[in-house]
Amino acid sequence: MITYKNCAEVNDDAVFEAFQGGFSDYVFKFQHTKDVFVKNFFGIEGNKREYSFIALDGDKPVGLVLGGVKVYEGIRTLRCGALCVHPDYRGSEASHRLFDLHKNTALKEGCRQMFLEVIAGNDRAIRFYEKKGYEKRYDLAYYSHSNPVEFDEALPEGAIVERIDMDSLREFGKNGSGVHVNWQNDFDYISQLDTQVNYGLGFRNDRSFEHWLAWQNQLFVDFARLPGHGSCKRTIELGHTGT
Repeated sequence: MITYKNCAEVNDDAVFEAFQGGFSDYVFKFQHTKDVFVKNFFGIEGNKREYSFIALDGDKPVGLVLGGVKVYEGIRTLRCGALCVHPDYRGSEASHRLFDLHKNTALKEGCRQMFLEVIAGNDRAIRFYEKKGYEKRYDLAYYSHSNPVEFDEALPEGAIVERIDMDSLREFGKNGSGVHVNWQNDFDYISQLDTQVNYGLGFRNDRSFEHWLAWQNQLFVDFARLPGHGSCKRTIELGHTGT
């Protein structure tokens, strides 16, 4: 018989075992140790044990849903940080019961929306969430460049690129209202990263330095002031070279 408990009622070994089993055949292989898992998923990811639940077959962890609550894009939100079931238990009631516990948490905490990300190609998960009432809102794409120093763009005359602190980045980000920033790139998340480095581009006058562009994991750009200058590419290049 499968039972369900709040993750605050069990130890982290059980939670980690449920996560490992549920994602054992996932398209990306998670190589976390238990300590790294706990640090990431109950740390910077924003999940809380009291908002998370585990499925147990006797003493065996067989399913897990992680949840985190915060005001996201101006709306009190419950985000699903993970929902997984061991392959041997898929097709059972486990995923539905875990989701019901997740949904009830949102209602109990007064959340106005529930939010999650699903990797493209995970059609089974997409169908599951659509049947539960989720609707697709955004496409999230990731890009990489093997050698950013190959960018060869000149900055506007008088422009300066320099490292900026998190408070400056937050202030600049306020100008980007209406632009969707995914959970792992919002300020609450990145401010906890030990290796986070931010750069800003702007122009200095006699009184202050005004940023027109800021870069961290992604770009925030005031395009009204920087149209077609190649500044985005140049700022990324300087950031990667540590200038």
